[in-house]
Amino acid sequence: MVLTRSSHQARVLRRDLELFNDTGLPVLHFPDRETLPYDPFSAHPDIVSERLASLAELAGLKRGILILPATSLMQRLAPRAHVLGKQFSLRPGQILDMEAFRSQLMQAGYSHSDQVYQAGQYAVRGSVIDLFPTGASQPLRVDLFDDEIETLRPFDPETQRSEGHVESLDMFPAREYPCDPADFESFRKAFRFRFAVDTRKVPLYQDLRKGTHPQGLEQYLPLFFEQTENLFDYLPYEPLLVMQEGVESALSGFWEQIQE
Repeated sequence: MVLTRSSHQARVLRRDLELFNDTGLPVLHFPDRETLPYDPFSAHPDIVSERLASLAELAGLKRGILILPATSLMQRLAPRAHVLGKQFSLRPGQILDMEAFRSQLMQAGYSHSDQVYQAGQYAVRGSVIDLFPTGASQPLRVDLFDDEIETLRPFDPETQRSEGHVESLDMFPAREYPCDPADFESFRKAFRFRFAVDTRKVPLYQDLRKGTHPQGLEQYLPLFFEQTENLFDYLPYEPLLVMQEGVESALSGFWEQIQE
């Protein structure tokens, strides 16, 4: 585990290691959300996608290098049961119930769109489903023959041209919080218990009540789960810790932002 003093340093180090790494050793990057503490903003979907994909891969990793800004280590995470327990797979020949699959995607945090262009989106056009899975570098097109998956093909979101085939696809949640209606109801109850406010005047609460995903909801993880976890809980072994010069100063600065 390599802790850097900033998100920029983490990205630079990852590029350098990928350039010089000729051993096949996995190099994972766990990015910072790049939002200020308690800001009413969510991380970019591409950042969320990379975070969740790294968490899912960490669970079974025995050897590798994990790079992250030190501030990411200070933030609590959803329990492993959320990230690992919400996975599902697709493969050619599999029977797919369209309505059940739509419900599964919604509960995993994927949002419906007319055209897929970023992680966490899906679109349905007749017998074709376009998906941009969490952790993937490009979206995939699922071609159906009746209710059977015929092909899985990567495609370019700009040209919409597909090329090649994929033998199977592992899907991870699209958000760092659970999206089942029952989980939203539990959140609203916990919110009312925790905050003595008129919820009719709280946009976040009202958006969630309408079934939409409000910005900054990740800041309220403790209201979704009985217990949150940290990054060390995702690691199968105690890591060798390497800290870049300046990490201590970065941590102190971030703690001051949290207190403010």
